Amino acid sequence: MKQTAKALLSLLIIAAVSLGALWGGDLLTRTLLTEQSTAQVAQVFGELLPAKRYDELSTDGWEKINAAYRAVDDGGQVLGYAVTVTVEGYVSDIEVHVAVSADGERIRGLRIGEHRESAGYGARIVSTVFTDRFKNAVPPLYLAGKNGQAGTAIEALSGATASSQAVVDAANEAASFVGEQV
Repeated sequence: MKQTAKALLSLLIIAAVSLGALWGGDLLTRTLLTEQSTAQVAQVFGELLPAKRYDELSTDGWEKINAAYRAVDDGGQVLGYAVTVTVEGYVSDIEVHVAVSADGERIRGLRIGEHRESAGYGARIVSTVFTDRFKNAVPPLYLAGKNGQAGTAIEALSGATASSQAVVDAANEAASFVGEQV
């Protein structure tokens, strides 16, 4: 009986140590993944929306939104929202990284991610000449020349109207998503 109790106690100690090691490893892995994710988001959005951390948001029900984050400072204050949207361009899908103000009422800026738009035409959407047109824009956005609309007119790139419209659509999608968060 003493042998069985001793073996059972040894087994319980081994199980407890193993469980503690697994829990500690899981905690460390989660911490490292969170830090890595924050670093990746900061690399994409850092210039548009610098923050201490980026808290991931659920994008369920938002087909075009790949990822969304709430940007937060040291004190826990929301600085804005970082949203990655994929829209259909003229030639290919266009990934657009959109920074939206904390109140959801302005586009702070945007950056173009992956795309395969035509060189010399749609590919010019990556230029700051175009992306700077979105800074502090009030949604809804639309391409200039469409009269009678509320919001902000964005001048399309000559020869790249479809690609320009796709970026406008991405910014509007991000703003709509954020509007439901605030």
